[in-house]
Amino acid sequence: MFFAQPILKIAGFGFLVSLLCGCASFQKKCEIAFQNHETNGAATLIVRPSRYTLAADPLIFHSNVEIQRELPMVRESQILRFTLMDLGMPASNEPIHIYLFDTESQFLQYANQRVPGFADRRAFFAQHQSRLEVYTFLSDALSTDLRHEVVHGYLHAAVPEIPLWLDEGLAEYFEVPQSEYGQHPDHEKLLSQAEQTGLPPPSMALVEAIVGPATMTSLDYARCWWMVKTQIESHTMHDLLSSGDFSGR
Repeated sequence: MFFAQPILKIAGFGFLVSLLCGCASFQKKCEIAFQNHETNGAATLIVRPSRYTLAADPLIFHSNVEIQRELPMVRESQILRFTLMDLGMPASNEPIHIYLFDTESQFLQYANQRVPGFADRRAFFAQHQSRLEVYTFLSDALSTDLRHEVVHGYLHAAVPEIPLWLDEGLAEYFEVPQSEYGQHPDHEKLLSQAEQTGLPPPSMALVEAIVGPATMTSLDYARCWWMVKTQIESHTMHDLLSSGDFSGR
């Protein structure tokens, strides 16, 4: 997974984590220096939500407004673990901490304090050693963002060497509601447009040739989604995920 990833080092502090930002727009995955200091000199320090905690095994929600266990987004996020296990992902009970900010402004301020140069995105997944974390905020797109990011969490817990194309392809595939699995109008439109302009159709060679996350385009993400879709529909995904052997794939 972590091939040719850029590393940003912040002098004097920080520790390396794996960071996947996305759902809303162009997504990147890279190792970065995630600041562990409580302040970087900003006038207003934004801290992680902590007023309420909801344990919904294996998810742990942290928020400043109370989150009800019965909410569809909570149940959907839990079910995704079993959906991935049905596809061949090994079982894992590693907890995933989900931090829900009240507003987009608070989320972006926090992200920029901790991740200098953070772009305008709705959510990101971060991993520090064995700790898995999702950061996002309350919005109309929250269910979509949670589905996408917790897929990254489940995969990183159970399949640590998962390739970039498979990691992103599965997150893209399962970010939609269950009734829409296999559908992604934005990706389908982009792939159709690419075909009309003479670009080659999705293939394993194309997605495996992606140099690194920093070079990925929207078309790359669409191709990753398509390759995952075809493997699920052809019933070859189970062998791929369960074996954990991605050499020559």
